[in-house]
Amino acid sequence: MLVIRVRLALFFTLLVGVTLALVGTGTYGLLRRGLIAEIDRDVTRRAAAFAASHATPYYLDVFAAPDVFLQVVDERGRSVAGSGNLGDRVLPLTEAMRTGQVAEARVGDRPLFLTASPLGDGKFIIVARSPITVYGALRELRRLLFLTIGAALMLTASLGWLFAGAAVRPLDRTNERLRLFLAEVAHELRAPLTLMLSHLHLAAKMGSTDATSVAQALGDIRREANRMAGMITQLLILGRADAGAQMPAEPIPLAESVTEACRQGRSMADSVRFVTEVEALRDVMIRGNADYLTQLFVILLDNAFKYAPADGEVRIAAEAGGNRASVTVSDTGPGIDPEDLPRIFERFYRGRNAKGTTGAGLGLAIARWVAEQHHGSIDASSGPDRGARFTVTLPVIPNS
Repeated sequence: MLVIRVRLALFFTLLVGVTLALVGTGTYGLLRRGLIAEIDRDVTRRAAAFAASHATPYYLDVFAAPDVFLQVVDERGRSVAGSGNLGDRVLPLTEAMRTGQVAEARVGDRPLFLTASPLGDGKFIIVARSPITVYGALRELRRLLFLTIGAALMLTASLGWLFAGAAVRPLDRTNERLRLFLAEVAHELRAPLTLMLSHLHLAAKMGSTDATSVAQALGDIRREANRMAGMITQLLILGRADAGAQMPAEPIPLAESVTEACRQGRSMADSVRFVTEVEALRDVMIRGNADYLTQLFVILLDNAFKYAPADGEVRIAAEAGGNRASVTVSDTGPGIDPEDLPRIFERFYRGRNAKGTTGAGLGLAIARWVAEQHHGSIDASSGPDRGARFTVTLPVIPNS
């Protein structure tokens, strides 16, 4: 799980880092282009304004800006006059500048953006502006972007680590539950196998000398084999559910599945009173799968007999009306703790009252899946000293 957590944290950090880098680069590029374009427009406007209002002798300090330089040159580019801040430097006059385009050049150690405008007497006014202030602002912006992205990555790495921990925590719990489940399954299968092997050994030893003991051993073997078959069936159903398999469905009489579940339930009853009131399901047809439905009701009956006291009662009752039919399985056991009710249909979850009983916490999860596959529902209710009550509600096929 540590490897998964590290990978998740790195993934989130990388994702945020790439996003911030793209946003920062885009923002910086757009701002730089905008500022440089503004310098281009500025020198072009200044050149045009000076050319429109020039007079001799030339007054070239008209803009009074330390980063703006003006120079009048003749057609061959020789200096005629220049602004005071230009000193003895000479601004270049290129062919592109003669046509009003803005050029970038370095004069001395200073980068400049320049353009020229004709004065009408064979001379040109060259206007240059230094982008040093803009470049300084852009450097400061880059520094701030690096600091911001760095801080954001550190924060993302920390939050990603915490988020990854929260994300894998359910997986940790699931793996732990799966481990316990596998251990429980191994125990559940080992116990009946051990008992079956013991009875087979006993039956082989007795041979025909003690028919009663052999018959009893074979009955015990049959009971344990049925128990193992039920568990394997549950595992197969769970595997199909995880694989997203769709249950085959056809019109079936609901009473047959309930009756078969009751037949299997009687072998679980022992000293518990088992009451069946399912006459209301006569002629009720549903669209579904008889085997899956039988397994659903067997799960509910198995739970009921597991928790009912030796002198208690398990009841299965049915109602039908309109376009719905319901089957309720109830017992007189200790019931379900109110804090467990919201979670009893979760896989591997075992309630507080499950201590001392066998099972891996899969039965009710499978029961819910089967009910939902039939476009129905399963609900649980309980109260102090009145046992548990599970109700399966299914849509029926209307009578034609």
